[in-house]
Amino acid sequence: MTSRDALLQSIITPGPTNPFAVSYLQLCQVSYLLPMTQIPAAVTALPPLNPGGSWRCAWGPATNSDESNLAFVATYHYGPGLPVFAAVVLRGTDFYVDDGWGIVEQIWEDLDVPNQVPLPWAVANPARIANGTLDGLTDIQQMTSGGQSMLSYLAGYLGSPANNKPVLIVTGHSLGGCLTTVVAPWLKF
Repeated sequence: MTSRDALLQSIITPGPTNPFAVSYLQLCQVSYLLPMTQIPAAVTALPPLNPGGSWRCAWGPATNSDESNLAFVATYHYGPGLPVFAAVVLRGTDFYVDDGWGIVEQIWEDLDVPNQVPLPWAVANPARIANGTLDGLTDIQQMTSGGQSMLSYLAGYLGSPANNKPVLIVTGHSLGGCLTTVVAPWLKF
């Protein structure tokens, strides 16, 4: 097993001291910083998981028009130019956004639980999600960064032979954690 393979295996190995699990939590913490000025620098400043490793904010951060949802993609590189994984990070409820309607929208996404709707990609399936969760998913699907949607960016990034098939991780805190349950299957391609 190569050292890169061992690093990839440790991504999915459970345990209280798993450095990847700690990194996913740190990425969630970073998602509450100011999007354009602080998040990219904070991602780059995260501690490396191996000697010579590095973090990059590869897509985003992006928000919808009322700032109720925020997402970005962070990549981890084992060495120069060799990505190991891409992490989609979804921010949770943040009452410090500048748009008052964004705060109202977040509360709506958090509380619109009684109204259950089908999964958009499996309408005939009996599984249901909260309508507020669907609202958040719809917002995330419409976000762009650099003129590119998250789905389009990830399809190109993960599908590029030059990137050697990095692993995709989806993480989030609070409302963002809830949204991971629909964003991850939506991103499955």
